[in-house]
Amino acid sequence: MADYVITLHPGDEDEFVEELLKTKRAKRVLIYKDGSEKTNIWKADKFNRTSPLINNIHSYIYHRKDTDQIAKVDITICGAGVASKPKITSKPKVTVIDDECEKSEAEPICPPIQGYDRDVSFVYYAENVSDEEKVPGLCSYLRELYGRIKQFAGRILYKEFRYCSEEFFKYIPVILKKECPVQTHKNNYEFATKKINEITKEKGAISVDDLKNALYYKQRIAGMFFAGKEPHIEIYFNQFESSCYDEYLACVLNTLAHEYAHYLEFEYCGRKRGKKSNKGSCVSEAIADFFSVLFSVDKGDMFDLNVAEGRYYWWREMFGSGLSYSYAFYFVKNMPRPFHNVIQDYYDNDNISNLVNVFMQTPKTDIAYSTLVNL
Repeated sequence: MADYVITLHPGDEDEFVEELLKTKRAKRVLIYKDGSEKTNIWKADKFNRTSPLINNIHSYIYHRKDTDQIAKVDITICGAGVASKPKITSKPKVTVIDDECEKSEAEPICPPIQGYDRDVSFVYYAENVSDEEKVPGLCSYLRELYGRIKQFAGRILYKEFRYCSEEFFKYIPVILKKECPVQTHKNNYEFATKKINEITKEKGAISVDDLKNALYYKQRIAGMFFAGKEPHIEIYFNQFESSCYDEYLACVLNTLAHEYAHYLEFEYCGRKRGKKSNKGSCVSEAIADFFSVLFSVDKGDMFDLNVAEGRYYWWREMFGSGLSYSYAFYFVKNMPRPFHNVIQDYYDNDNISNLVNVFMQTPKTDIAYSTLVNL
């Protein structure tokens, strides 16, 4: 007989099965007898209406090496309710029930910023955006989830910054703009040559456009962090390509997390150094991109996971090009593939500790760069 308790959310088994058939994703929290927890995502692509739910859960636990140490398995459907109302969820030490946080008696992981500020008014449209151009629900959605980003940052960095004031993790203004800036990146020689050879092998003769695409990579800028006396973030809400509204929201939220990571780096070391070098840019973008992917995985909804997975494969495709964002692949390049094996057990894989380690080195660019590329 199993020596652990299984808790489902929603609690009714039939209702849980119906939701799992829709989303094919559920968040599993393994709670151990010593009080520690591990989180991963159940990818239930093969699960169908005739599949025995509880037996599936028992089978997963049985095949783990730490089965005897598990006291409870808490399983929550991913993606439920996102379209109608973004539901804020939380990680260990806080349980969310009917959108109200119930704190446990255990010491909170990041006391200075526990909870979410739902009345945040730091997210707003630029003055030149008309009502017809605004995306319905976008502003309120970001306002509600902005606190989730701030809390995630505090949770992973709190041990290093426990003596910092609460201002370190403060909100900064987020302006939603309709401009669509584009950045051109020149690929390095080896990467461009490889792309040209691939095109030639596939098509034969290479065209001028193919040559330009191999030599230069153009990307739309989805967001930017602006430093200075009044730091702020700009999100260009027309830049996102997505198959549905929920995925669009996940893309914008991921971008906000990326830019907020830039703000944290600026607060930590930006005032201590001058203009970033090429190495500094690579480290900075790697930290911000990896932070945003871990945040999307931490949030755990199906659309957030899809955005995170797409970002991962983009790093992998562009790795070696010299594109600063692709340096995030160093965090995961030595880990098992495919994506869900690399990221979903990110607490187990020390991804967060690696991210914090590189982040702490950022005041010394060469050391931070060396730490990153030698992970």
